[in-house]
Amino acid sequence: MNWEKGNLDNLQIPLLLEIACFPDGRINVRRGLSDLDELVPHLADMYRLSDDERSARCASDGRNVFRNVVQFVRQELIDNGEIDVMANELWAVNAKGMQRLRDSVVKMLNQIPSDKKLADLLVVRDENEQDLLLSALRRVPEESLPTILRNCETQQELFVAAVQNIPPALFGDFAVSASKEIRGLIVDYHIAPFRGFSFATNPV
Repeated sequence: MNWEKGNLDNLQIPLLLEIACFPDGRINVRRGLSDLDELVPHLADMYRLSDDERSARCASDGRNVFRNVVQFVRQELIDNGEIDVMANELWAVNAKGMQRLRDSVVKMLNQIPSDKKLADLLVVRDENEQDLLLSALRRVPEESLPTILRNCETQQELFVAAVQNIPPALFGDFAVSASKEIRGLIVDYHIAPFRGFSFATNPV
């Protein structure tokens, strides 16, 4: 894979998502036993990298190319003010990063091509045996619920509005509890531009 600038930009949201799904929205990247050792192969799976792409090494220093890519994108997110570097070599998604992640999910949901596709997802149960609609609604501030319920006519509209109103501080919790289907949609939406297919004509 040719990791050009556009490709790197498309890795930002999936990387935010995966870090957000770690406990407390942070990962430990200390040498030795590192969450990064779990994160990098998982992202490689999501991006459907070949064995050669996974094992490619930099000619200059012999380091793994994709691991370097993940660290480079992490630095972009730090520069954007969306990831904090904490003591003990922790990477943490902050409120700005959670808000960007939430807004990206809302944008993706609004572009799902058919009501039926999202309707099928809304009946999928999360790890707490709640459907995705209820999982989103239970994280919406109580004062916002009457307006959302009054203004939405379909389940799709209700779900998108609920996700849009989840406070950034609670969005990581929603991402963890959400089904693999939703997470897969997010990733495929962001890899579509450089994998040569259209999200609208090739839904997950």
